[in-house]
Amino acid sequence: MNRLAQKIKDARIKSKMTEKELAAKAGVQLSYLLQVESGKKVINEQMAEKILSVMGEEIQFIPDDQPEPEKVKAKTSVPREAVKPITPNAQWESVLAGVIQKYPVTGEVSGKVLDYKELSIVHKKIDGIHFEKIMFVKVEESDLPGLRIKKGDVISLHMMNTVENDSIYYLEVGGIRRIRMVRMDSNRKLQLLKGINDASPQIFSPMEVKVIGKCIKVEFFL
Repeated sequence: MNRLAQKIKDARIKSKMTEKELAAKAGVQLSYLLQVESGKKVINEQMAEKILSVMGEEIQFIPDDQPEPEKVKAKTSVPREAVKPITPNAQWESVLAGVIQKYPVTGEVSGKVLDYKELSIVHKKIDGIHFEKIMFVKVEESDLPGLRIKKGDVISLHMMNTVENDSIYYLEVGGIRRIRMVRMDSNRKLQLLKGINDASPQIFSPMEVKVIGKCIKVEFFL
């Protein structure tokens, strides 16, 4: 994290403000502020000064080869009483709250929440899917090598209840949830396969299979 980002974060904590409150008062997007504080985005001096002024702070440059002076009282470039905080209206607050969405990652078989993913919503969509129609599951068994899906992978799902031939779905059969490739045979039965060349698929009638969502992306971790 660079010095400006660290200074903004320290000043916000000192002012007992949340990231959302600071973003609103500084007139910047919450996602932008979060990226700055986490070190993912480099902030320029002009924007840093704008955000710091909301908290009565200013930029103080410290050469890298000199230790930071202890207990130096920050000077205010703008008197605190002269700063007029921006109060967001209800519509603005709603937009800010929707920039970042927190999604649970549930176990493929257990259904337990194993983790969370925080994702940015752009035009009400994530990966081209409406943000209310996406979910995430973590693979808990190593039985899908034919689909190049391994235990520990996290799969993004588009929630739906219809199927297309030779697509991969998250399904429930007899109370058990699994990820399988689906193929409809000539008798209108659903074949649930572990891979394209699975020679012994499970076969069910459409009424026996509950479709939870279509797999659209797999994330694997080294």
